[in-house]
Amino acid sequence: MNRDLVRETESLVSLMEDICRRPESLSLNGNRLVGEILGLVGQDQITAMNEVSVRVKEFDERLSGMSFSDSVELLSALKRLEDCKERLLTVSSTVKSDLVEMFWGLMRDEGKGWGG
Repeated sequence: MNRDLVRETESLVSLMEDICRRPESLSLNGNRLVGEILGLVGQDQITAMNEVSVRVKEFDERLSGMSFSDSVELLSALKRLEDCKERLLTVSSTVKSDLVEMFWGLMRDEGKGWGG
């Protein structure tokens, strides 16, 4: 079951990495379709952040029972997520910045127990 949780977390991190790759300057210029897409991407980002948060809390409860390989894979995924932090903060124009800051605060607080 820990293995499945790691895979789910890795998938969510991959989604957030993809969100990071969106072009920096997307000018709406009255284009409703682009606005709709940006709104959907923002919603996906919020959903992914919520889902990662749930899994990180679950991992915090299970940490003592995790295998070494699962722990390494989890930390690798969270490191990849941390590498996206600045970019996620800058592409969050459609996402409330306080939500994004709360997410990173949770990542920091939960990770303290893991040596992160």
